[in-house]
Amino acid sequence: MKKYIIGLFSAICLMGAGCTEFEDFTPVDMGEGPAVTVTAEKTAVDAFKVTITPAEGTVYYSYIVTDEAMTVDPDQLLQAKYEGSTLVKAAEKPSVSGTLSNQNLGATYYVYAVASNDKGVCGAVASASVELPDEEAPYLVNVPDGNKYKATNGGRSVVLTFNETVVRGSGAITYDVTKGNLTSYASGTIESVAINNESVTITLPESVVFDENEAVSYVFLDFAEGAFADAGGNVSAALVGGVDEETQTVAAPYWEYTAAQESDFTGTFGFLFYQYDLQTQQPGYTYGIRY
Repeated sequence: MKKYIIGLFSAICLMGAGCTEFEDFTPVDMGEGPAVTVTAEKTAVDAFKVTITPAEGTVYYSYIVTDEAMTVDPDQLLQAKYEGSTLVKAAEKPSVSGTLSNQNLGATYYVYAVASNDKGVCGAVASASVELPDEEAPYLVNVPDGNKYKATNGGRSVVLTFNETVVRGSGAITYDVTKGNLTSYASGTIESVAINNESVTITLPESVVFDENEAVSYVFLDFAEGAFADAGGNVSAALVGGVDEETQTVAAPYWEYTAAQESDFTGTFGFLFYQYDLQTQQPGYTYGIRY
């Protein structure tokens, strides 16, 4: 199904296909009608500028911007019968120009336009295209302060969020589990990586057993370059795990595991409850409960 860019320029008021003057204006097959010049120029990573200028003698012209290549019928386009097409009266707006921002990276956009004279004769359909290649590498977003993430799955997993949909790349992901004093006691390679669009869940191998004698253990992750990639083939940068000795900062995701606190008490608990006599303003009966 074709997708169209509807409402090309928010800053430009364009005439719609409901023009009453156009109802009695019947275009004919393309021939010696006026030409139209179309340009599409990339202005930013995710933006491009479109300019449409019909030749002298144009009464009406129409255009469409889409992210799919089309075979355009000039009469159908001039009558704005394509979804998302826009009809313009040349006397009111001799040319249109504007920039489309926040477009999809990795896509190619196409602009088609046609013009007609006062006899309803269409010129040839003019077109232009512009590519917005995805040249940006995927990177983590929603990064907590200090790269300390909240653990899931009983402290065995962490969920990371990228700026775009990613797939697993060839770069290794390793882990290092340390005691509270940062002494390592388990390390290895992450094999379990579950990806759902931008969301990535990383889980420690089942062989990793936390030291329950440590009140807190830390799990540091290390990502080699290319651990993840996007649809355009751009790969993620390396992230070095662990604590930097000089800055005492952590540049890669990590989380902590808190050992369960169990009580060894085997004695008897006793509770005393006092009633208070409002008339005598003295304690009343005492009740005792023992376990």
